[in-house]
Amino acid sequence: SRIAIAAFIIPYIFALNPVMVLIGATPLKVLQILLTSLAGMLGIGAAMEGYFLGLAKPWERVLYLSGGLLLIDPAFLTDVLGILLIGLALLLQYLRGRRAPGK
Repeated sequence: SRIAIAAFIIPYIFALNPVMVLIGATPLKVLQILLTSLAGMLGIGAAMEGYFLGLAKPWERVLYLSGGLLLIDPAFLTDVLGILLIGLALLLQYLRGRRAPGK
């Protein structure tokens, strides 16, 4: 299934982030990596399924996928960019849902 892509990506998260296996970890760093990795997997899952708050348009799927992949990298800049891209896709879906007739 399309969600199974996470099974292939999660080992890379561990390889890129030694903190995930508690090497040189502080509680705050572990929390940051866990949250960004979870958000990244949600973004990738939304892109693969084409649905999050509603049916995703193709450009929203690109935003979800790009943001999700950026969140896998442990660098601060990629985390910020990934959160912004996923946030933009969520905002677009939210606004489109509010404008839908009958709501």
